[in-house]
Amino acid sequence: DKVFRSEPDGPRESCGRCMGDRIQDIMKGWDRESEQHSTSSSLAWVLESQTRKDLIGLGPSGLPVIMEQLRIKPAWWVMVLPEITGCNPVLCEHRGRLEAIVEDWLRWWASLPSSEQ
Repeated sequence: DKVFRSEPDGPRESCGRCMGDRIQDIMKGWDRESEQHSTSSSLAWVLESQTRKDLIGLGPSGLPVIMEQLRIKPAWWVMVLPEITGCNPVLCEHRGRLEAIVEDWLRWWASLPSSEQ
């Protein structure tokens, strides 16, 4: 299994705040993109979205804030987590059900030792 840690340099709180600000900006972008595609029942647009690329670009160091945002407000950008983490804890019977997918990811996150979060 991969180990997920924040960057070791610099104060953790400061890094977390910067990462939090960055993720908030990305979430605003997600909201804008979602509005543009609100009449479509397809999530295919997510694959090409800038938001997706930005989230993946955060890498594992963004996971603590990403997971907290998912806990607060489930969203389909949860689909980028396998690309960031290299794993997929979503149960087959949960596919296509946002709340269940998010719960699977939050359960996975909670199962990691705190030193790996």
